[in-house]
Amino acid sequence: MNGAEIGARELAERAHAHVQQDPRVASAMAREALERARTAGDREAQVAALHALGFAQNALADPAMTTTLRRAVRLAQQHGSRNAEARARLALAGALALHGSVRKSLREIDRATADLDPFERARAEVFRLGLLFYSEKAYTDATRSGAALRSFRARGESIWEARLLFNRGLVRGSRGDISGGLDDLRRARDLYDEHGAEVAVADAEMAIAEALVLSDDIPGALRRLDAVGGDLPGTTHVDLELARSRALVTAMLLEEALVAIETALSGMRAEGPTDRAMRAQLARARILVLAGDVDQARRTARIAGRAFARRGQQVAAARARLVALDASVRLGRVTREELRVAGEDAELLAAAGWQTEAHRANLVVASAHLVNGDSGRARTHLGRARAQGRGAMLADRLLAARVTAQLQLFEGASAAAARTAAGGLDRLDRYRLTLGSVELRTRASTLGQELATLGLRLAVERGNARRLLTWIEKLRANALLARPERHHDPVIVAAQAELRRIERELDDPQLATSSGRRRRRRATLEQEISRRTRHLSGTTGTVTRRPTIGELNQALGGRTLVELVSVDGQLHAVCARDGIVRHRALGALGEPTSRLEWLRFGLRQLAREDLSRARRIAAAVGVTRDLELLDAVLFQPIHELLGDDGLVLAPGADLAALPWAMMPSLEGRAVSVVPSATLWHRLGPTATGARAGVTLVAGPGLRHAKREVTGLARIHRDATVLAGRDAKVAATLASLDGARIAHLATHGHFRADSPLFSAFELADGSLTAHELCALEQPPEVLILSACDLALSDARPGDELLGLAATLLGLGTRAIIASVAPVSDRHMPRLMRSLHEALTAGVEPAAALAAAQRANPTTPATFVCLGRG
Repeated sequence: MNGAEIGARELAERAHAHVQQDPRVASAMAREALERARTAGDREAQVAALHALGFAQNALADPAMTTTLRRAVRLAQQHGSRNAEARARLALAGALALHGSVRKSLREIDRATADLDPFERARAEVFRLGLLFYSEKAYTDATRSGAALRSFRARGESIWEARLLFNRGLVRGSRGDISGGLDDLRRARDLYDEHGAEVAVADAEMAIAEALVLSDDIPGALRRLDAVGGDLPGTTHVDLELARSRALVTAMLLEEALVAIETALSGMRAEGPTDRAMRAQLARARILVLAGDVDQARRTARIAGRAFARRGQQVAAARARLVALDASVRLGRVTREELRVAGEDAELLAAAGWQTEAHRANLVVASAHLVNGDSGRARTHLGRARAQGRGAMLADRLLAARVTAQLQLFEGASAAAARTAAGGLDRLDRYRLTLGSVELRTRASTLGQELATLGLRLAVERGNARRLLTWIEKLRANALLARPERHHDPVIVAAQAELRRIERELDDPQLATSSGRRRRRRATLEQEISRRTRHLSGTTGTVTRRPTIGELNQALGGRTLVELVSVDGQLHAVCARDGIVRHRALGALGEPTSRLEWLRFGLRQLAREDLSRARRIAAAVGVTRDLELLDAVLFQPIHELLGDDGLVLAPGADLAALPWAMMPSLEGRAVSVVPSATLWHRLGPTATGARAGVTLVAGPGLRHAKREVTGLARIHRDATVLAGRDAKVAATLASLDGARIAHLATHGHFRADSPLFSAFELADGSLTAHELCALEQPPEVLILSACDLALSDARPGDELLGLAATLLGLGTRAIIASVAPVSDRHMPRLMRSLHEALTAGVEPAAALAAAQRANPTTPATFVCLGRG
């Protein structure tokens, strides 16, 4: 039968069935069916066509859908077709729900159900479950959905079975049954796929991803979301951005989450003030709370709450008010009226079966009562939260630990508060192992920041140096304690190769006219590489046990461990030597960090070859002054605690970029700079295994590189030498793998905007930190004869991202690199001295100190990172 021979009713049915394959085509089919039905005077076919058209308009977010479906209901009433009227009412219920009228929607379903035969009643259950997701009703009647499933299966109606499973999966997941919800959603996805319903498959994938977020499987969720694509209607792309924003915010990728939610809101402007748009605004408010913009977050959440209340959506209104309350708590201002309403909202969410939301609500309400000094009511709500916390997300479990610890502090049980905070951080340690991406592990540390700060404050208040050292180690650089997962993703490999090609073309002046297009492509490729690496799940490793004071003392030998840490803007030093741990308060952090910026400016000036003699003298005087001021703040107060041997220095992220060897108090000392003492201890002599061989690499565009490497090859006569066109990425990676010593004389650049794209410049392009994660066994000692490659980007939790940090996480024992630019003319002589000491068996930190003493005219901007 060709298209012209199909009757209006059959065409309407086909249009309805085609909506979840292609709603645009289905809409055209429905309009054609409507026209044919009018011509034929077939009222029942007109109702069916209007029904199909409204369904398609719903999928396309066309605001005309409500009008279309009301016409279908009226026409069915005029025709006296009770069954057609009931079906149209079901579709109308969905349209009303989209615009926030959930109660009206449920009434339409109740009116429709009485007139339906068993099969149509089963279809009504699909709509009812869809509305339950947004309503204040609990999901308690599994019998109805089970009967509907049996009806669909008996008739072979697999597409309707898929729709019911999809809606039931959403409801079960929202009410805390994540496992059951995932089972339903996965089965629905498979059924949709069998029918080629691409839009519905995409919807199911997004729903599965959101369920995975609730179960803390962030890599799995991101894999699902990034796989969704193709020629999807605009409304589905909006839903994709909404789902993506929820996954990103759970991963604490807040900047990207805001971009995703803003993209979704932009795509919804044509819809008007729909329920979906208001939910997106509420999601935006939650992100703003976490990002620290609490005033804007509170305003946005309050507007959303009032809008939901006007529409009769009490659950959504309660959720919005609780986001506003969370913002008020962070501002430290909570009114009694807010607390009264919040208590009622928490009860409403619990009664409706929204266990995850109710759990979080009671935690926020408990925290709000603590702000107002009411520990009794705080304890009551905390108790309710514990009863609802089975299967809670990690972020909510850590929030529960924080609120519990705050309550214990309020009641004077500081030791119990410290234990609670430590238990929360232990849970975070275990969670990090599920993440294969060093970036996601680093971001996850944000979740434990407040717990670690609580422990640090307690240790400072008690004046207990040992406990302060323990809490510093709980705070710091935990993402580097487990090796990132190696990837074998051909998409990433291809993207990295194309990225190198585009960067070469951007450096070609003959291609300058098309540089804008290439820069956009470069950004797209970097985004693709970042996304794909986040898909890696953690598969190996155990939580690294932090060493005891005794174990640290034994490993230190005669060296002194110095840890610098900021607590509430005040800088503290903890020194450990010969089993004795001491603490000194150093004053406000602001002066050292501002002085560091001036120092780095002066060092950049001194590295310039074109600087006049007068300006060079002025810059040198300024650098000397800055170093003396920094030394007076950081080391003079602890000078008697430093001993006479080497130092292991953990300065924290704020001060990591200092050229430590230039400090008057540290001049001539062997100094190992580390993110944490725990990482230093892990990088022990046996931690990285046996390595052999020396690799020497001379990159392009660096005047001294070839001369430097040629000179070093006379010291290491069996070395692998890569220079000129031989110094390519693949060859360099291969030679780095398993090397005992590797030396790279290359240009390099640190990317503060995207630290894992910090790179060495080689003959065929950049070798990035991302690519280093592919190394089976990184070099034991790595010398980077380039500017600024010791730098890393600081993240909450004193986490670091960059080339050097990545290599330490991979297991490189020591990295010698500069924290500031150095004049090329100094490099060959300094590096020759360094390698002569290394070949004589001197440890890296001591070898660097000896080389810098032997070259006093060269600014001592090189540092030894790791276990030197």
